[in-house]
Formats: sequence, C-alpha cells, structure tokens
Amino acid sequence: MSKVDPFDLRRAQAAVKAAKQRMKSRHQKWRVYELLWRYGDADAVAQHVSDETGNLTAEDITVGGEIVNLLLPHINIIEGSVAARDPKHLAVPVEGGPDAEKTILAAEGVTSYFWGRTGATEKVRDAVRDMVRIGNGFLKSGWLYLEEPGDVDDLGEAEFADDMAVMMEADAVLSTLEGTERLSEDQLADNVPDPDVVVVEDTPYMEYASPYDVFVDEAASSMGDARWVAHRIRLPIEEVQANELYSKAARDDVSANADDGSTVTATIETDQEVHGEFQMATIWEFYDMRARQLLVFQEGAEKALYDDRIPYAHRHPPIIHMPNYRPSGNEFWGFGDIEAVATLQQMYNEAWTEQVDNARRAGTTYLMDESFATADVRSALNSPVGDVIVPVDNPQGIPLDQVVAAVTREPFDQDVYGTKLDSEAAIRTVLGINDFQAGGVGADRMSATAAALVDGVSTIRAEAKAKVVEGGTARAGQILLLLCQEFLDEPRAIRIAGVEGATWGKFSSADIWAEYLVTVEGGSMTAVNPATREKQGVRLLTEILPVIVELGYDPVPVLRQGVRYLGFDPDSLLKELPPEPAPEPAQGQPEGPPQGAEGPPMPPQGGPMPPQTPIPGQGAPADVGVDGIAALMAQLGGETAI
Repeated sequence: MSKVDPFDLRRAQAAVKAAKQRMKSRHQKWRVYELLWRYGDADAVAQHVSDETGNLTAEDITVGGEIVNLLLPHINIIEGSVAARDPKHLAVPVEGGPDAEKTILAAEGVTSYFWGRTGATEKVRDAVRDMVRIGNGFLKSGWLYLEEPGDVDDLGEAEFADDMAVMMEADAVLSTLEGTERLSEDQLADNVPDPDVVVVEDTPYMEYASPYDVFVDEAASSMGDARWVAHRIRLPIEEVQANELYSKAARDDVSANADDGSTVTATIETDQEVHGEFQMATIWEFYDMRARQLLVFQEGAEKALYDDRIPYAHRHPPIIHMPNYRPSGNEFWGFGDIEAVATLQQMYNEAWTEQVDNARRAGTTYLMDESFATADVRSALNSPVGDVIVPVDNPQGIPLDQVVAAVTREPFDQDVYGTKLDSEAAIRTVLGINDFQAGGVGADRMSATAAALVDGVSTIRAEAKAKVVEGGTARAGQILLLLCQEFLDEPRAIRIAGVEGATWGKFSSADIWAEYLVTVEGGSMTAVNPATREKQGVRLLTEILPVIVELGYDPVPVLRQGVRYLGFDPDSLLKELPPEPAPEPAQGQPEGPPQGAEGPPMPPQGGPMPPQTPIPGQGAPADVGVDGIAALMAQLGGETAI
C-alpha cells in the first residue's frame, strides 16, 4: 500500500473552507437552541442568530409575550447531575507483564494529580453544557512548555562547561567506535541545557474547545476515524508574532483578519498606533491524522506558520468529542436535549399567554345608555369600593335595569389550562426530570427512602449521558497519561490521595513505563443525593465494618470512608491513640508478662471464649450498631437518617 500524501497548505485551506460552509446552517441552529435555553422564547431568538463565527447577539433580543422558561432549570439539572464530581481514573496495564502491576498506583496517581492541577473537571463541565444543550462537547489536550530568559551566574556557566566537556568526551568515544565524524561544538551545545533559559511551564494541559471552532472531514463518524481535525483559534497578533515555533516569514505576514480571511481594522486606537492586543488574528490548527502532520495557518495566507510532524508520539487526536444523542453510528454530530423539547416550550408559552390574558380580562363589562354615562356613574362602575350610592338624574322614569346591562363573560376554556399542564409534564417526561428533582410538592419533606428511589430513577434515566461523559473523560485521562509517559522526564513530587490518607512520592516517565488502558470508575462523576450518601455511610459503619474486623482485615479504610459519607473529614475526626506505657514491674519481680499471662485466655473445654477488653487503637469494636452511630452523630452535633 502506497503512503498517503500529507495535506499541503492549499489543500488544508480548501478543506476548512468547505467544512465551514457545511457547518453554517448547523451553527445557526445551535445558536437558536442556546438562546432558547437562555430566554425560553423561540420567536424572539429566531431572528437573532449569528453567523458561523459563533458570536452571540443576545443583547439585541427583546422577549415579548408572557414567557415562563422551563428549559433553563431543567437543563441545568441534567448538566449538574452527570458531571458533579471529580472522576476516579483507573489504569489497567495491558502490556508489560506481571511487573506492570506494580506501576498501577503510580499511573493512577500521576493521572489524578495532573487532572486536578490542570482544572480538567471544570473544563469537562463546560463541555457537558455544550453536549446537553446542542449535542456536542469538546476538550483539547496537549503539553505546555514555556521558557524565559534567566540570569546566568558563575555556577550556571560552570555547570554548562562541565556538561559540554562530558558531551565532547562521549562524542569522541562514539566517533572512534563507529568511525564517524565528530560533531561540532554548536551541535553538541544543542543537547545541553541552556543556562540562559528558565523553564516556566513544563506540564500537560486540558482546555475547553468551543463546538463552533471544531471541524472534521465530511466522512468522519467519530473522532477516532477522522482523517483530519481542524481547530479555529483567535489570538492577538502580538502573541502569534512572538511565538518562535512559527515560521519567521509567515509571522511577519500575519494580519488582523475576520473569520473569512478578509483583513479588518481594529477599532480601538491610541494617538500613535493600534496596539497589537486589540488586533486579533484567526488561525487554524489542522491535524492530518493519516500522515501525522500538523499545519498552522491563516486563511488566504501564502505561507504556513507551522508545517511539521504532530509533536506528540501518541496517535490520538488532541480533540476529545462527547456527543449527546446520535441518529446513527455513521453520524458524527449529535443533537441535544433542547432540540427534543423546543416545540413543547413554545406550546407552553402560548398556553401561558392565553391564561394570563384571560386573567387580565377578569371583571364585568357593562353596557349603558349614553345619556346616563356621566363622570360620576363611570367612576362608580370602575371603582373597586363596594356599596357605593350614585344618584342618577332620570326624569323620564326609565327602569334602571334598562339603562345598565351587565355582560356576562364566558368562562375560560379549560382545555387551555390542560394544554399548559400537559406541555409542562411532556417537557419533564422527555428530559427525564421528575417532580422531586424539579422541586415539586413534597420535595422538601423527602424521606431517606424516597430520596434513594429518586436518586436511582434519575441515575437510570441519565445513565446513557453519564456513560458518554465518563467515556470522554477516560479518553482525556488516557491522553494525559500518554503525554506524561513522553514528556515527564524529571522526577516530580506528586501527591497521591488514598483511602488511608494522602502520601507524597517522586514520579517520572520511568515509573509509568507500561501500556495502560485508562477508564473512569462508573458513577464517580454523577451527583449523589446527600440522604442516599449518608445512608451508605451508616451501612458501612454498622454492617460492613464489623464483618471486616471479624475477618481480620484492616478496618481503617472502611472507617474513613464511612465517616466521609456521613459528611465529616476523616483526617480531622480520626486520630490514633498514643501507645499505652508498659507498667513498671514490682520491686524484686522479674520483667515480662505476669505469670499466667503468656497469651490470651483459653476457653474452658466445651465452653465459650471469655470476653476480652478491646485494645485502644487496634481495630474497631465488632458490636458497633445503629444506636452507637446515632450516639456518635449526636455528640458531633449532626443528624442522620437511620
């Protein structure tokens, strides 16, 4: 099979131009759904959608009519339920043999440490918002390395000279053995750390990517089989021109441009010149996944800013995709929850508007002879005060019931009320939101059992969505670990949190050498009802802890987890007792255990074991029960549902 030719600059520019045209209508539809979530009025937002650049025009929207936005709270509940907590990454060795099992703790610790340090969970939440609302959420991964000029002292120059001497000696030996020419001093200096440079950042990153800025080839069905992936980025011109990784000739040609490549003029000026921080350039990162090439360019530019191999050894795209609902396995782009209930929201608005207008029309309408419609009579008929006497000049003696006639208004059609309630119920049904979750009647008096049932039902309804989020988070963790295997050269002090507390260790790529499959523990990111969690803590302490002690296992992890589930910090609550001092032997008595105390008391033949006094700090009593936990909670000032 012949080798695939990589994309050149012209082909890459043509590819993103065609992709933008394909995505224009989809982006406009996405913007309608986003504004519908914000305002709840489809008629108001339909005329205020933006173009493919994804810029909001929400400040121009004027919402009319009587609107009750049911999408905002319901969608927020879904978003918060599937990405409420930090994930628990698990690393399973798939290559490396039995020795790889010893590196699991290091691999999981490194992944979790850098996940928290990069603030990746918050980026996942941002992507989940896009996934739920418009059907597609994206993350972007990579390794950040920044250098700054530093002051060189005598020690730095001496270290550089020593390193150069070692390199020259090694090169002389190698050239003699292999019969090759020796390298020049400039070539050797490239492999020696520069004392003039201070490393500011050398760490992985995980960032949010807007769905409006990610493009793939037309035939892609998933990010894994995409032939190319493009990411649109907007940066100040001065930052692009200062990036030394880019071509010098291409940097000089960078100009402020709109998304279509046309040159634009900055609107913020000083007396002398336009500052670069106000001039924005749109550049594209084009990842050719077949040829493993990376192109960075502006649309319409004659030269590429960067054209070289993708700077990562792993074969995963740097963009992680989390689709919501997909029509089929052949469709790359998913659709969101708002698309399924947009018409129901509009129907609810129409029924609500009719109901409010009917309430405003409440009251009695009167028809009267114009000759009697004096100012006093009009004021009396419009007055909210009861029992008003109004004298009427009636020389003809016309019966008053013929002068004023009350027009009875027909009662409001109950179908409108039913339509409103049916629309509201349909929105909750489609979204999978029950009355308790929406704060309905009885939610504030929910028992622990009811809370557990609600938590279980909501978990089942959101299981598919949670699996997508966990899958995307697992792929992000996989890439994070692969980057650490490639670039984590120097040992790094990393804090590892465990069930028995946090420990510190120094880890580098040499400690995570095996090939791993990174997954996320199921349910570790979803929201847990506090009542359900507290009940789990009580069960750990009353049912599981005694069994652990009886079987001879270490009870500390279970005890800490149970205390944590009850809402307390085990590090501050659980303190080990100091060892009891040994009793001093009596005068004239030899040291050692007293006579007959060589071991534990033996049971009489055929009889039960005599009771023993538990030793403080060694395990936990096996008779801990519900009453004991309730007493502990009462002493701590808390409450629990047992």
